[in-house]
Amino acid sequence: MPNITEIIETPWTVEDAFDFVADFKRIEEWDPSVRACRATSQPESIVGSTYDVDISFAGRVMTMRYEIIELQRPTRLILHGLTSTSRAIDHVTFNPTAEGATIEWRLRITGRGPMKFLDTVVSPVLKRPLQRLGRQAMDGLARAVQGHRLSA
Repeated sequence: MPNITEIIETPWTVEDAFDFVADFKRIEEWDPSVRACRATSQPESIVGSTYDVDISFAGRVMTMRYEIIELQRPTRLILHGLTSTSRAIDHVTFNPTAEGATIEWRLRITGRGPMKFLDTVVSPVLKRPLQRLGRQAMDGLARAVQGHRLSA
């Protein structure tokens, strides 16, 4: 399955950008593929917090359970997502710049269960649609943080 890397430049401070993204239930505000995001644990936005994210992809909606597995304010956030057929690892790093901050989002998606064995067959078919989905999400995040994507 594909890896996706995108970089966004924002005029926001690194702390403000981090706090916005780390409040993960807000993903439905900026990711057009997300239909809903529900916190499934309390408190939110700490290591171990979990969220059910309803994602629209290829004409259907699937729920991915996300967990914050690392959170180092204001520089690093790592999320782990699971469905019955896929696993996602999102590494998000935040760096200060003279004009604000950059947000680098690296996503790795792998198959799980029966899909794990079909990864090499399915990956070429899903690569472009998943990259498009990632670009749309990052375009939405860039708008939300009043920035723009640096990577294509």
